[in-house]
Amino acid sequence: MAGVLAAALTATGCSSATAPTTTPTVSASETSPRSLTQVEAQRLARLPYEVYRHIGLHFDSTLTTAKGSVRFDGDVNYRSGIGYATAIGDGAAFTLQWNSSIFAAWTASATQVEPPPDLPTGKPAGRPLAPAKSLSDALLSLLLQLGRDRPGNAREIRQQGGRFLRDAVVDGQPVEVLQGPRTSGSAKATTDVDYWLGDSGRLVRVEASIDGNPPTEIDLSAAKYRPFLVTPVLRR
Repeated sequence: MAGVLAAALTATGCSSATAPTTTPTVSASETSPRSLTQVEAQRLARLPYEVYRHIGLHFDSTLTTAKGSVRFDGDVNYRSGIGYATAIGDGAAFTLQWNSSIFAAWTASATQVEPPPDLPTGKPAGRPLAPAKSLSDALLSLLLQLGRDRPGNAREIRQQGGRFLRDAVVDGQPVEVLQGPRTSGSAKATTDVDYWLGDSGRLVRVEASIDGNPPTEIDLSAAKYRPFLVTPVLRR
């Protein structure tokens, strides 16, 4: 991969966050951060299973680094744990497919704005997915983690710093913005994630700050999800 796109796919960066522990009160419309109520913590805990239950999500995001920007458009199947997307930047484009351990890529036309319905011909270039070393890999890894086959623990989410951040509006619809606990570890980048939840707890956006880099917004839609085929490289 060449130029800004290749650089963005290997850039790294570090961040920190603290959270209040006082018992919150709730108003009709809020703009100030506070700790989560029990109901909000339960909603956040159930979110991964709700995402998994819908099978897949379509996503659209632009990752910005000091070297330039890369736009991603694609889909994630949470039953298989595999994503499929196009990455565009610096006049180059790639079709990507990945799971929690393998990243595969084909060169694509610079005018390609979404992954093709059929897999590209030829064997893709493959390597281990490395979220601790690459901002793009951290973003792709985060997308896989949004859905799981079981809910999280509401008590742990409150104990580990989950917060209500504010009320907001996305595409004319009211949402609440909740911050989950920070993730860190030797195998992944340190990440702060804000979850934008619409009616019935529907996930419409996440905003992730990876290793201290500027927040990256990822717009999500279950309705726009497109099923896809899987390369044999990821079936090994």
